[in-house]
Amino acid sequence: MKLDLSIREKLVVFYVVLGFTAVSVLGIYSFLSAKDAILDRTFQQLTSVREVKKARLTQFFNDRFKEIELLSTSENIKKIIEHKQLLDTNIYNFLSQGNYYSTFQILSVNKEVIFFHSFNQKQDSCLNTKEYTDKIKKDRIV
Repeated sequence: MKLDLSIREKLVVFYVVLGFTAVSVLGIYSFLSAKDAILDRTFQQLTSVREVKKARLTQFFNDRFKEIELLSTSENIKKIIEHKQLLDTNIYNFLSQGNYYSTFQILSVNKEVIFFHSFNQKQDSCLNTKEYTDKIKKDRIV
């Protein structure tokens, strides 16, 4: 079954096939380029989010270390250690304001608890009990 087509019909078919092929190749190339660009942009966004979160987390821990250093030189903390006083309201407000701490403990050099405060229970305890120290060591807090 041989088709007898005029030259005009052959040219029309040829140009339609050529146009369809060109559009198909261009579409595939555009799709792949767009896909790569979107993946690169998404990767860059995730990388920048990771860097921002890393910086925020590092700053958070640096702030907590600075707070601990500040508290360790506080006169009120020294009074708690020496005289077994309760937590001063200024320090209590400072520690409870950010909701970063659930407990506040002062330990001796040999890791015995001198002072304990739970911010959930809102009560201070000036202790030096072996029982509580052993419980904390058992729970691996110390």
